[in-house]
Amino acid sequence: MPMPPEQRAAQRTLIGLFRAGSYVWLDEQRGLCMWRSHDAGEWMQDAGELGTHLETLEIPYSVAIETQIVRKRQVAGFTVQVARKDFPAITRWVPSFQKSIDAADARWAENEPAAD
Repeated sequence: MPMPPEQRAAQRTLIGLFRAGSYVWLDEQRGLCMWRSHDAGEWMQDAGELGTHLETLEIPYSVAIETQIVRKRQVAGFTVQVARKDFPAITRWVPSFQKSIDAADARWAENEPAAD
């Protein structure tokens, strides 16, 4: 069954975000993080638009207010987060994201303290 145009557009947005990687990262504690400055809507999708796409794809998320260093200055913004337990909801729409998850899991496993 073909997917509705809203879902297809949201899916394409996620694929583009993961390929570009700009202010998108995987965090061992928080999961997938996508940061946007408070005024990002002028030149890229802002946190609200990212949330709308995630809602369209039924991917649970949360938003945190955070700052990032951008061109040597502190910039206020929002981090849209998808918890690690919800990664299957992402890979449903972007199966290739599993490679990033696997690479991050391997990196995190290397950093774990040795068991006694």
